[in-house]
Parts: sequence; structure tokens; C-alpha cells
Amino acid sequence: MFQTLLPALNGGAAGPFRELRGVPKGQVQAVDARPLGRTPRSTPATWSGLFEGVRKWFAQSDEAKARGWGPGRFSYNNKEGRCATCEGLGVTRIGMHLLEDVEVVCEVCGGSRYAPETLEITRQGRNVGQVLELSVAEAVDFFQGEPALHRLCAAMQELGLGYLALGQPIHHLSRGESQRIKLATLLGAERVEPSILLLDEPDRGLHPSDVELLIRALDALVDQGHTVIAISHHRHLWAAADGRTLVREGQTIADPPFDGAPLSETQPARTPSAMPSAIHLHGVTTHNLQDVHVEIPHGQIVALMGLSGSGKSSLAFDTLAAEAWRRFAESLPFQVRRFMARLPRPDLEKAQGLTPIVALRQGDARAGRRSTVATQSEIGPLLRLLFSRVGLSDGEACGLTAGHFSTEQSLGACPECSGLGVVLRCDPELLISHPDLPLAAGAMAGTKPGKFFGEADGQYMATLQAAAPDTDWGVAFQDLPEEARELALHGSGTRQYSVTWKFARGAREGEHTFTGPWLGLCALVEQEAKRRSNSKAALEWAAPLVEQPCSACEGSGLRPEIAAVRVGTWTLPALMRLPLDQVLRELRALSFDGAAHEVLESVLHRIEPRIQDLCDLGLAHLHLARKSASLSEGELQRLRLVGVLRSGLSGMTVVLDEPSAGLHARDVQRLV
Repeated sequence: MFQTLLPALNGGAAGPFRELRGVPKGQVQAVDARPLGRTPRSTPATWSGLFEGVRKWFAQSDEAKARGWGPGRFSYNNKEGRCATCEGLGVTRIGMHLLEDVEVVCEVCGGSRYAPETLEITRQGRNVGQVLELSVAEAVDFFQGEPALHRLCAAMQELGLGYLALGQPIHHLSRGESQRIKLATLLGAERVEPSILLLDEPDRGLHPSDVELLIRALDALVDQGHTVIAISHHRHLWAAADGRTLVREGQTIADPPFDGAPLSETQPARTPSAMPSAIHLHGVTTHNLQDVHVEIPHGQIVALMGLSGSGKSSLAFDTLAAEAWRRFAESLPFQVRRFMARLPRPDLEKAQGLTPIVALRQGDARAGRRSTVATQSEIGPLLRLLFSRVGLSDGEACGLTAGHFSTEQSLGACPECSGLGVVLRCDPELLISHPDLPLAAGAMAGTKPGKFFGEADGQYMATLQAAAPDTDWGVAFQDLPEEARELALHGSGTRQYSVTWKFARGAREGEHTFTGPWLGLCALVEQEAKRRSNSKAALEWAAPLVEQPCSACEGSGLRPEIAAVRVGTWTLPALMRLPLDQVLRELRALSFDGAAHEVLESVLHRIEPRIQDLCDLGLAHLHLARKSASLSEGELQRLRLVGVLRSGLSGMTVVLDEPSAGLHARDVQRLV
């Protein structure tokens, strides 16, 4: 249809054919399922032409006329009317390099896309931003008094698109939704000349009830004089067609007999087959396993026992988990599978009764520098929400968003440590690896930066000599006077020095000059390590550095003014430093009235079971601010297990790797 008929109808080059007869008058339109666009500025309202009418409608208001505003003022592509911060997108996009960009709702316009002045104009109690937030179904009622706008919205609703928001970015739509918007644009247009419409599987992905709506819309197009030719695999559409042509093995059959299964509005429910009572693995030879046959009953705790190296992990993770994961991956489209991790195919003859699986293996998921108990347990976002809604600053509502209380967002992160709560500082003991030697003769030879800054014929030793010319720098570092050691390590302030030194690099020799302050070896090491933080030698340059609590935020990672916001008597950093069981007691002790009480109850309803699960798993001693990287393997695995318990999923197989590691006997019973 698209390689032969479409080009032939358009008068272009087409596939070989002998004759084209009986072509009705009218333009040819191909309505396929290709995306309508990829720009976030395009929406169902703009693509269908509805928004052009909406803008004219707003421009006709008395207040808009009084201000001299035309339809262009109500376009979020217009510099005058749109929000200057997000440029009419409603969101700000943060590039994530190889990952998908992150979209954050614009803080200025709140996602409305428009400047405050533009939103002052209202029609029927709504401004243009609020109109874009309407669903198609709501818009049908809203535009009852505007025939052209109502007709286009009604066409979308008739095609089952009543749930779409008028301002939803077009690139979020499915292929079927995109095709139906194209049809609705034709169906809702006024006085359109008859056309030849070529449709590519318009029923794709539709529920049977939506197929019925589609058929009605196609009938309406035919009633308007259009000719509709559709590729279809749906029996209901075949039955509704005025004519059918079957293509089989390169041949066409006109009006083929329609003798398939009778059509009905509903199909009888199919009784699902009974779920096996257990997982059966047959003939397992993965790694050192020797033709193992095992039965693992569903809905029970099964412990795998054996000496180290006996094959427990090979059976649990490399066979059971790997086979379940492989079968799950096979059920997904290729476009999804190519982004998933590939596990080695296990060696076994047969597997039956497998269910969706969650495998928590020790060492598989070490956390990053920013990860804490709060983030791993998902309690942190709930506490941030609580503080943003009911927190007080100097006795007044703080007026902050939850993002302000996140150390991962620039809104609230301490600028000194970038929200980490720690800074890297040079440790003199690590830098001066051989204090029994002079600085320029090997005292710092234990690290790469030490060798660099301690070069006898280099700039830095020459500047140090100029900063204290009366000091004998040829003696061992440990024998230097205290003030000389302090000067060498921490500098002499802003005083400028002019130095000249000779250098020798193999066969090259020369002379250099430098004018500047002596910052001290520690500051120089910190600066150079930061400059080389993304190089291959970053670890070597960071060797003399140690983490120290940030003095600006006192280790909280938050800006001081945000860290001072209180809920009751507690600040967020102080609350997160309490043991988990005490956090729960303090939250339960809070008391508020009115809306604040409702917010607290809503948050507590979600926090309580999570903290209780952590305490039941023997993790009551942890505090929320603790870095995940400092946890033991057993603690981290139990922390991840809480996420599984709170997921709300059922019918899964959960595989754990020594979950009792490091637990006291009484905590093992809690774990069980």
C-alpha cells in the first residue's frame, strides 16, 4: 500500500503495476503510526490545530484587547508571553551525559509555561496554562460554547483519547495515540475536501472497546466523503469494512469469505492453568554441580546448606536466578532487552514453576558516595516532604520545596562540599611519608603529588625557599622548627614572591620565573588533586587526601539556612543522626493541628512500616545519615530487603545471600 499505491496516487515513482483506474478525486493522506514529533513543545493541542483556536479565543477577551495582546501573546513559543526561565517548556532539562536527560518542573512558572502577566487573562475562570492542563474529556465540556474547539475535542474523545491532557508533550504518546490524533484532526475539521486516507494498522494496541470507537470514527469519515483504506489485523474492523482484500503469499484475493470465528462483544474468560506448587530444576550442571535435581516449594522459606565451595551460590544465583531472569528478559521487546544486563546461560536440562525473581547477592550493589541509609530505605524523601510542608524557619512557614532539603540538588546542597557533608583535605602525615628526610630530598617521595611538589629543582621548592630564606630546608623535616613546618604545610598567606629557578628535563635545560604567593603544600596538593580528579591518575593524586566533615554545613550536606528549619524541636540533620528506633519515637511524639496534622499522619503512615521493618531486621542501631558505603555486606543486604518487603509485590521468589551474616542470635529470629 505504501510502496505502490501511495506513490502512484501522488503521481510519483512507484512499484511496478500495469494500470491505475477508478481513483476518486481528492488529496491523498497517509495516516500511519509514526511519532508526531520529538520536541517537548509539541502537544495534542498544537498538533491538531486546537491551540491556535484557543489562543484566538483568549485574544478576543476584553482584557486582552485592552492590553493590545493578540493570539501570539498566548503562545508559549513567544518570548513575550512565555516563562523566561524555562522558555515555555514548563520544565528545565538537566543533561545526564550518557543517561536520559532529567526534567525538573520549572520553579518559576510551576510548569504552566507562561509568564505571570499572561496568566492574568482568564476565560470562563481559567487562564491559558490551566486550559492546557485540561484533559480532552474536560475540554469537551469546557468548550461547549465554542463550536470549532468543541468539535475537535469531541473528535478526540470519540477516538478514546479523553484521558489525554491537551498540553501533554507529544513525544510521550504511544504510536496508537499518535495515529488517532491524526484521525481526530481530520474528523474534527470543518468543511474538509474529501480525501483518500491510507491507514497503517489503526487498531494496533487498542482495547476491543476502543476498536469500536475507532470503527465509528472511520464510518464518520466515510460519511463525510473520504475514502479509507486500512491495513488491519483485527477481526472487528474486517467485519465493519465495506470491502476486503486479502494479501497472501504475494497474491490478492478480493472479498475473501469471512468464515472465521463468530464475532462477539465479549469473549468468555479463559480459566488460567494452575500454578505449579514448586520450582523444579532438572539436570543442573552449572559450574561444579553434577546433574542436580531440586524441588523448591512456593510460599516457603528454603535454606541451602553446605560447605564453602559446595555449589550453593551456583545453584541459587547462577542457575535459579539466572534462568528466571533470562526467561523474563525473553518476554520483553528487543529494544528493552538490549539495555538489560546479560547473565550467562545456566547449564540445566529443564526448569518448571519459575516466578519473577529478586536476587540480593552480597557485593553486587555497592552504593555511591552520596548514598545513605535514608536514600536506600526511601525514608529520606518522605522526611524531606514532611519538612517542606510543615517546617518552620524563625517561627514562620519555611516556604521551601522538598528539593531544598536534598543534598543532591543545588537548591539545598552546601556549596562548600556539594552536598557530600565531607571535604577532601590533605593529611600532613600521609604527605610527609619520610619525615627523617629533607623536603627536597625524599620527605614526600611516598606519593605521586609528594614527588611532584618536592622536586628539588622545581618551582615549589624554590617558592618555599623564597618564603623563608633564613630557614635551613636541607635538614630533615622532623627537625625543622614548628613555625617552619607550619609555613611549609599551610603557606604564608597572600604575600607575593618572585622566584627564578633552573630546570633540567633529560637533555633540556632552562630557566623559569614565577611570581605569586606560597599557598602551602597541603593547599597545593588539594588544588592539583581536584584539577586531576577526572584523569586516569586521579587515585594516585588523591593518595594524601582524607575526608573531613565540612565545616560550613557541619557534615549535614545542606545549606545552613535550610538545615536550621525545624519540625517541632528537630532539624532534619539532627533527626537523621538519631538511631532508627528513636527516630520513630520522636516522629510519633510530634503533635500538630489542622493541615499540618494531616501532612504528618500521611507521612507517618508511610515511614512507620519502613522503620519497623528495619528494626525487625536488626538495623535499629543505624542512623539515617550514615553512608551506605560504611555498612557491612549483611547490613546492606538487609537494607535492600526492606525495599522488597515494601514493594507491594507478591508471587515472587526472593534469593538472599547469607542474610544472617553478622547478626546476633536474637536478631536471626527477627529476620526469620
